[in-house]
Amino acid sequence: MFKDLKQAKILIIDDNASNVEQLHQLLEFHDFSQIESTTDSRQVESLIKIFEPDILLLDLQMPFQDGFQILEMLNHKIDESDFVPVIVLTADISTEARERALKLGAMDFLTKPFDFTEVIQRITNLLRTRYLHLQLHTYNDLLEEKVQERTAELKKAQDELIAQERMKAMGQMASGIAHDFNNSISTIMGYSEIFLTFPDKLDDRDELMRAFKIINKGCNDAASIVQRLRELYKHGQEEEGAAIADLAAAANEIILMTKPKWKAQALAAGRNISIQKELEKVEVCISPSKVREILVNLFFNAIDAIQESGEITLRSRSESSVGVIEIRDTGSGMSESVRQKCMEMFFSTKGSDGTGIGLGVVHAIVKKHRGSIKIESQEGSGTTVALRFPLARANNEGNQMRSKGEGIFHSNFKVRILNILLVDDEKSNADILAELLSKDGHQVIRASNGRDAFVAFLSESIDLVITDLAMPHVNGAQLTRAIRQRDWNGPIIMITGFADQIKSQSSQPEGISALLGKPVNYLELRETVSKLF
Repeated sequence: MFKDLKQAKILIIDDNASNVEQLHQLLEFHDFSQIESTTDSRQVESLIKIFEPDILLLDLQMPFQDGFQILEMLNHKIDESDFVPVIVLTADISTEARERALKLGAMDFLTKPFDFTEVIQRITNLLRTRYLHLQLHTYNDLLEEKVQERTAELKKAQDELIAQERMKAMGQMASGIAHDFNNSISTIMGYSEIFLTFPDKLDDRDELMRAFKIINKGCNDAASIVQRLRELYKHGQEEEGAAIADLAAAANEIILMTKPKWKAQALAAGRNISIQKELEKVEVCISPSKVREILVNLFFNAIDAIQESGEITLRSRSESSVGVIEIRDTGSGMSESVRQKCMEMFFSTKGSDGTGIGLGVVHAIVKKHRGSIKIESQEGSGTTVALRFPLARANNEGNQMRSKGEGIFHSNFKVRILNILLVDDEKSNADILAELLSKDGHQVIRASNGRDAFVAFLSESIDLVITDLAMPHVNGAQLTRAIRQRDWNGPIIMITGFADQIKSQSSQPEGISALLGKPVNYLELRETVSKLF
């Protein structure tokens, strides 16, 4: 962009050489230094491409290509937003020709013979307009760049606040979950200390079995607590398009997940909160993790709204083509002005204790999934939040599925005697599994790493491989590949503490027949083996 008008590029197009020379001398006299010209209209297109003029002085009546044809060409070659003005040079022009030239983009006219003062003034005026236009264009580009930078900064800050809000929710739940987890461990520790302190009690078989069932339940409870915490936020790990959530199941999960906050922590603070449920199975088009995130935010708000004692009620139902879930509390409620603003991002009534992100995130998730949210509240009388999502197609699969661990001590799976290669670098885990498998009559060959396991596989007749994933030297995935390369088609079961992550990312190692998580439930393992044989 030229800063001095005298540096502007001027292109003269006229088949009359004397006119061209006259304009050349005039412009040079007024200190314009970048001037190009042609008397052959056929050269115009290439000249424009090379010279990139800031203004054109164009004669209309020329052989080969007249001025009108050149104006039409300019409309195709030069973007309108670039604003390259054209002054038409003419000795005598009709009203019709003038209108045609204006429609094709001409900005001004100079009549021959030229008035030199008028020529310089009109050229200067249009160059000044072009300069301002280019300056505005530059400023707009800079402004757009700044807007994008500020938007990116705002998005980053907002993402950080949302992450902070999620971490805050996780922190609140983790502190409460520690309470439940300690309860489970206390049961395990208590009974183990009884038998370690009083070994004579080991002779009482009935007492021993009762204690072991309680210890086993404590272990399952502890594993369940960890699983619930893992399930709370699984962002980006689910297929949003095809995801289906059961609102009743999600509500029940959230009640369990948040129990430390609404029960143990509330009681410790002198508050008594009861939970009521009126839940129907309703499947809607949204991922389960998103429903959990929404419900945790709303549930925490409901808990915080109850200052002394109160009740939180969850209802789910279907209405026409939508599924509905409601959370109602008997807390402090909101004024009308607060209710109208509560879903605005960064709006909070909790002072330094709130970020103002929670309901904004809820609103964004609901809208993204073609849902709606309605909040009814009255100061002093509590709040009801109703969420609606499109119903999923009826899907009764899974209704007949038995819950994990249901009938755990009564299931019978008949499996033929197998030669099992058991691979685990954790000796205590391997000892327990080997003992249980041996009790079922299986022959167990043990290895503590993938390298030794592969040697054993080559030297023994193996029916089933059970392997850990994370092991030194050769891990479970590498061992599986090595075995499969031997064209062995027998089943391979992988048992790993990373099962949840692997399943959620759909990245199960190739060649695995079944994937089980740690701590492994032996009845689940027996059932898996039964299905494979």
